Amino acid sequence: MSASYSRNDVRQAVLRLFGESLSKEVLAVLDRYGGHADSGVRARVHLAALKLSGGDLDELKTRVNQAIADSHDVISMAEYPSHVSMQSQSCSEATLRELHESDLRDHQEWLKWMGLDPIRDESR
Repeated sequence: MSASYSRNDVRQAVLRLFGESLSKEVLAVLDRYGGHADSGVRARVHLAALKLSGGDLDELKTRVNQAIADSHDVISMAEYPSHVSMQSQSCSEATLRELHESDLRDHQEWLKWMGLDPIRDESR
C-alpha cells in the first residue's frame, strides 16, 4: 500500500485533533519538520507526528523533534507500533506479519477517523 497525502489532509487532521483555535500554532510546529522534498512524504511525517501526539501540543513538539532526527522512526511508530516494538523480540515471521497487518488496520481506522482516505494511489 502506498499513500500520498497533502497539506490539506494535514490541515484537516490538525483541525480534528486540536481545533481551529490552535491550528496555526500546530501547523507552525509541524513546519519545523520540512525535511523531505516530496510534499507527500512530508505530509505523511506530519500525520504520523499528529497521530502520536494524541492531540497534546507538547507531545507533538516532541514527535516533530524526533522526526527532524529520524523521520522513519516517527512513521514506523505511528503506522506499525506493535510490529516495531516486537522486532527486537524473538518471534516468528508469521507473528510479525500478523502484527504488521493488525497495525495497518488500526492505522487505516485512524486515518478514516481523521476523515482521510486510508488508501491512496501515489500518482494522484
